[in-house]
Amino acid sequence: MRFVTSLLVFLLVAGTARAQTCIDYSPPTHFVNRVLEDPDVLYRSVDLAGSYLYATGNAALSKPYFSILDVSDPLEPVPLGHVNNVDGSTSGTCVRVSGDYAYVAGSKLRVIDVSDGSNPSEVVALLLPYPAADMFIAGTLAFIALSDSGLMAVDVSYPASPVVLGSIDPGPRVESVVVDSRYAFVGTYWDVFVVDVLDPENMTVVSSLAVRADEVELAHGYLYTGGANPSGVRVVDITDPMNLIVVGTAFGRGAEQILVHGSYLFANNNGVVDLYDVSDPASPVRTLQTDIRVARTSTQTMAIRNGYIYTASGPDAGGVEIGVLGTKVAAGGILDGKAGWHATAALRIRGDLAYVGTRGDDPPTYTKLRLFDVSSPASIAPRGTIDCPSEAAELDGDGAYAYVGLSNRDLIAVDISDVYNPVLVGTLPVGYEFEDLVVGGSHLFTLDREAGFHVYDVATPTAMSEVSFTSFTESGRMGSMVIEGDCAYVAWSSDLSQSGLEIVDVSTPSAPVRLSTTDLPYGGERIAAAGGYAFITYLLGRRLAAIDVSNPMLPAVVDEVGLPFGYYMRHDIAVDGGFLYFCSSSMGISVLDVRDPAHLGAIGSVYPSSSGYIETANNAVFSSIVSGGLVSHESQCLPATGADGAPVALPRADLRTYPNPFNPTVTIVFENATESRVRLDIHDASGRRIRTLYRGVVPAGTREFTWDGLDDQGSGAASGVYFARISSTSGVLTAKLTLLK
Repeated sequence: MRFVTSLLVFLLVAGTARAQTCIDYSPPTHFVNRVLEDPDVLYRSVDLAGSYLYATGNAALSKPYFSILDVSDPLEPVPLGHVNNVDGSTSGTCVRVSGDYAYVAGSKLRVIDVSDGSNPSEVVALLLPYPAADMFIAGTLAFIALSDSGLMAVDVSYPASPVVLGSIDPGPRVESVVVDSRYAFVGTYWDVFVVDVLDPENMTVVSSLAVRADEVELAHGYLYTGGANPSGVRVVDITDPMNLIVVGTAFGRGAEQILVHGSYLFANNNGVVDLYDVSDPASPVRTLQTDIRVARTSTQTMAIRNGYIYTASGPDAGGVEIGVLGTKVAAGGILDGKAGWHATAALRIRGDLAYVGTRGDDPPTYTKLRLFDVSSPASIAPRGTIDCPSEAAELDGDGAYAYVGLSNRDLIAVDISDVYNPVLVGTLPVGYEFEDLVVGGSHLFTLDREAGFHVYDVATPTAMSEVSFTSFTESGRMGSMVIEGDCAYVAWSSDLSQSGLEIVDVSTPSAPVRLSTTDLPYGGERIAAAGGYAFITYLLGRRLAAIDVSNPMLPAVVDEVGLPFGYYMRHDIAVDGGFLYFCSSSMGISVLDVRDPAHLGAIGSVYPSSSGYIETANNAVFSSIVSGGLVSHESQCLPATGADGAPVALPRADLRTYPNPFNPTVTIVFENATESRVRLDIHDASGRRIRTLYRGVVPAGTREFTWDGLDDQGSGAASGVYFARISSTSGVLTAKLTLLK
């Protein structure tokens, strides 16, 4: 995938100060605790009042559909009282608390006396004509959004005797409601309706706005709407309720539920909490993803108090999750961007020149090679373009020529000595689909999709010729490659074996020699290399391995880590200055600390765009957006330096285990730079927590814990893979454990 002239590049860059500005990609919000875990209870909504958290959801018979926790100490929440499902049909879609009563709406409006948090009691249940989607309490009135029947107003002056006052059906698929003085703003699948509720017995629709609003929120004099992909977040001026005006938009992957807190908006993005900067209502910016999960199909799934966020985490995690809020938000570090085409098919940066293969001009199938000067990342400068006979599958260049592998199975050479006027000078039919293409001196190395490694002599680009072909005899699929020194490092997957990393000696391009193979589950996909290490994604983009390749004959996996996102086929990685940048076609950019490859660590993520290709150059990060665009971003900041210029180590935590695999016990070693309150849990391969080993404060330094292979009930765990997860106010660390019996 990339050509690197020296293994020292990684170390030299990591030790050199950067002229380019940088940002810290670490998230301002991260998971610290999970409570109320019960497989028979699916919590869907939460609310906060004082130091108490109230949660409701769907519960099995005789299980609590409503629970109260004392969250005075968010890291050690104390369960108080609960109300059980006694008839098998009790459930709650949303919960609101006012005074001594909690109001739970579902198929019924249930009023619960919570004056004694340890002993809540249901005082009445009012049958609703349709299930509730949302609810808002305004003084002595409850406004209930009914999923198939509009808006209902209920008088709760006497909580034990609620009285229906009136209802109105503004439109189909009512999802949410919020009330401000005289007006209710009702979000539906298609529109936002403004309803005059001054007389709740005779409510009237006074205006509407054609935007999808799965949830609505009032803050800072604006109405914020959130919708599923691709609706994203909108900011609406409600100064004149008769004439709503959208003043800002941020189209994201989804914002099914939203919560505004200060200058930030938290959004439910398909079950994970995303963060938006809404300090400028006209320009909301989707910035970061947290590691906090949330129920996907509910309202009021999030609440914030005293620097902590609480979420009803739904079926993916179970229970209620608690996260700590930081004090900063990175806005994606965007320096510059260029667009003007429908889609990006390939990206490569060499020196100060970016090569971008694009399609989608007029007509839609038109394809081009576009050149950009990226010597100043804050000011990307377009240079020349040339029409290509077919879509670019892969490309590379050496400053004098660009080489493009086309989807029609031709290889073309383009003279770019005049970057403003590139000229097609050579075409070679190759008869295979390109998987990767890298220039190395006077040779061009390519991967074909069917397990073939090709080398071409391009000393004369007008007369390119193949000089060798190596067949990886196992049937499979190539992934990507880098060329370093005399070796090609190839990520590939085989149908007959796990495969992963193949190292090939290319010191004699006409006679490559396969040196070694390193197996990884489901094979390797994308690869980057630096400092004598190869970094390779595998398991369908879910994991990253660091492999010591200082001895190409005996490569060794030194660490592996889960990637921030789940299943992503179109993804890419790049390494620069001790940090690895990972991007995916449906999310954004994540950063991992790889300064010590034996101890990989996730830093954080940003969401300036959905990125399928990524490169680093000139102390910046460049992502080529799948939907069309080249964007430059600030890189991850290096550690601060002291007065003498020596590096100052960032405070870091570490988690190690030994022996591993183990039987019957394993020692878990936690090292932390500062005193911290922590929780250490053991999870099985499905993510289910089976044992809590420790909850409390640990001093700075090293602390050892022992797991004896038992769960919380004292039963022995079966042979297999488990995960030790330790969470603290500093972050979350995970280590894989293998129990062999």
